[in-house]
Amino acid sequence: NATDNFLTTPMFWSKDILDEHFEGKRLIELGSGMGGLWRGIKFMSPEEDTFAHDFGISEFVAVDLFVDPNEVWKEAQDSLRFYAPDEERRESIRKKLTFEQRDMFGYLLEQPDNSANVMMSSVDYALIPSREYHQRVAQEIFRVVPEDGVFVMNNCPDIEDEMKKLFPFCFSLEEVASTRFYSKREICPQVVADTKTFQFFRFLLEASQNGILEM
Repeated sequence: NATDNFLTTPMFWSKDILDEHFEGKRLIELGSGMGGLWRGIKFMSPEEDTFAHDFGISEFVAVDLFVDPNEVWKEAQDSLRFYAPDEERRESIRKKLTFEQRDMFGYLLEQPDNSANVMMSSVDYALIPSREYHQRVAQEIFRVVPEDGVFVMNNCPDIEDEMKKLFPFCFSLEEVASTRFYSKREICPQVVADTKTFQFFRFLLEASQNGILEM
């Protein structure tokens, strides 16, 4: 999944670079499946590690026509207890979670221009065998994503064909090349994405902190 890929690899870049694109904005996951709200919780978790991070989003909306809302919310409650053991924090996150059992295209049509970041994973022609549908979904995503926002995509080849025509910028990382970030403005690539490079810089930092190396 797009969320899992860039939150669970050793890339602290995501916190530094993406906070400014996510903070204060809604995030919509299309075709979210059973784990949609669980991933939303990870976007609002107070835990400071690579598995969860509070990106400051104002609301997370999971959209999927084919899953049972009761099951989605049951899984979300279990995740909330794990990622937010404090009851006050748990309630704060819960208020920002929404699940819509809707067709993604119909849902997007109702959203205002420039109103939310969008995320999508593993939606392709085999799942929805209509080129026109993918094209129209892509057009609506472009309309909904703000000027300073992002569309996060993983393994959606038919949607991506359209995104290449719509968005002027595309950003990806060597470690998670299948996850791409499309934007209307360039995303600053000041990142450490390679594992060996990341480990080297961490070694230098620890050496400095231990007085072995002066930086």
